[in-house]
Amino acid sequence: MHLVINSYGCSLRKKKGRFKLKNDKGETLFSPEQIEAITLARACMITTDAIMLAIEYDIPIYLIERNGKPVGRFWSHHYGSIATIRRHQLEWSQTPAAARWMRVQVYEKLMAQSALLGKLAQQRPSAARELVASSVLLKEQAATLENWPEEPISLQADRLRGFEGINSRRYFQALNLALPKRFRFDVRSRRPAADPFNALLNYLYGMLYQLVEHSIVTAGLEPTIGILHTDYYRRPALAFDLIEALRPWVDGLAVQLCISRRFKQLHTRIRGEGLWLSEEGRKLAIPAFDEVFGLPLEQEKEEEGMEVAFSRKERARRKCKQLAQFLLKDWPRDSLGSRFLFGLQSKVA
Repeated sequence: MHLVINSYGCSLRKKKGRFKLKNDKGETLFSPEQIEAITLARACMITTDAIMLAIEYDIPIYLIERNGKPVGRFWSHHYGSIATIRRHQLEWSQTPAAARWMRVQVYEKLMAQSALLGKLAQQRPSAARELVASSVLLKEQAATLENWPEEPISLQADRLRGFEGINSRRYFQALNLALPKRFRFDVRSRRPAADPFNALLNYLYGMLYQLVEHSIVTAGLEPTIGILHTDYYRRPALAFDLIEALRPWVDGLAVQLCISRRFKQLHTRIRGEGLWLSEEGRKLAIPAFDEVFGLPLEQEKEEEGMEVAFSRKERARRKCKQLAQFLLKDWPRDSLGSRFLFGLQSKVA
């Protein structure tokens, strides 16, 4: 369970080894074994005893703005593994192997975007032709990444950012056609959002960001050492790299909330120069995210030959663990990062 506390005046305390949540409706006790993460917005209170209980059970605590943007966190000072991983990560980050890994992330993102547009074409017959055409184009663009030269990311960064940016605009233009007309938008707008759909998308991306950053730290990786997003002062650049291939999960959820009419324009409110989710909007988005990311996807074979079905949350964690295992066991012996393969259908769609 992801415990999200965002109502004015709520408090979280420790009581007899459990978390006690108090709000205007009363008090509720939660066992630490039930909780995967805790998120608190402004105007909420948490005691140091509750923080210590969360740290004891390796439960991350995130502090967020009302718009869902993370601003701080509490977690144990212990890393998930030995320092060898982070030392190798720093060495690896400027090599052709790191550039290959980043191209694989973009490849997986484009393949997942293509798969999502293909699925939406079946749901939205009026836009099916355009959605299918865009799906095919994104898949073709993904295939070109394998033929890029094996060179350090410093020589590819600008080209890769431009490549990703052009295809991102193509993708959102197509995704826009799958939305009900009342939710269509002119351009992708971040914080602040210019329309209700982008307000929803921004909040859901914030939740995904929390999941990825925590997975990075627990895997023993250094979050500030990124590959493509390298020059972000005091920001976890690796989280921005890893989140790229996972964004289509959130895109699909946001579109389905709009198509199903569960998300309404009244779930946003104007603040400053943009739109943000209202309290009712957050009450819709948070459990929807937890439900979709907790459901198992298709089965895949483990190294032992067993077939296991992983949830989206677990797949996000496994991406971090796989990178950490490569840096610990295969680097620098595998100097080209041959573990990171192109040509496979992404499993994140």
